[in-house]
Amino acid sequence: MLDLYYIYLLYLILIGTFTFISIFINWQFSCINCQFGNLKKKYKIISLDGNIGAGKSTLLKILNDYIIQYNIKNISIVEEPVNVWESTGILKKFYENKNQNAGIFQLFVLETLVHAIQDKLNTLNNSNDTHIIITERSLDSTKWVFAQMLYDDGDISYEAMESYLYIYNKIDKLYLPSATIYLNTPPEICNERIIKRNRDGEIISNEYLIKCDSYYKNMIKDIRNREHFNSNLSSVLEIDANANGDIICKQILNFIYLGLN
Repeated sequence: MLDLYYIYLLYLILIGTFTFISIFINWQFSCINCQFGNLKKKYKIISLDGNIGAGKSTLLKILNDYIIQYNIKNISIVEEPVNVWESTGILKKFYENKNQNAGIFQLFVLETLVHAIQDKLNTLNNSNDTHIIITERSLDSTKWVFAQMLYDDGDISYEAMESYLYIYNKIDKLYLPSATIYLNTPPEICNERIIKRNRDGEIISNEYLIKCDSYYKNMIKDIRNREHFNSNLSSVLEIDANANGDIICKQILNFIYLGLN
């Protein structure tokens, strides 16, 4: 788990000490990039993305059981670090006052996602096989969906967005996904699932989910148009959220292994 001083550092960015802290974070990511640069050819990152409440966590649990059942050795899962966001109280504060807390929250999301991937990479240092890491959400969607939407709505200031983009652009591309698995779930279904799971501090309107859905669809369209990914994998696998879990797992594995062969 990250120390709280990271939150303080990100907060300092937002209140004006941008240059010093940006240099610090740039140095931090440079150290990370040097440490894991030798792994670039040994693994691929694939993101499982979708709206809030789309069913990502549930699908990852099913997929993880599938991986264990069939003894699949070269696939690992990195869950979204929601526990860190909850334990620090920053998730609750974000939903209580988006206008005040959106900037710091998105920076913290960026930081914790990178470290979650880094922690997984630590376990692969001695592996010579190509390894697949499936992440719950990606750095792409934190930028193009959530940060961009909050900026467009005026909840993230120009200065905070510039700080966010500065840090985002300093992150090595080894943390970006080679492909995206998009769980396409209607906003009304997402809303029902959010109410059912009753996560502390998670108060989300249906309007917000509809807007997230729109930004997600725009991002997926953009990914398909850009074809900018760094592997032979198809850029996007779109999954119907109503499909059977076992069928979805087989779709995902076919998508992965067709790309590797």
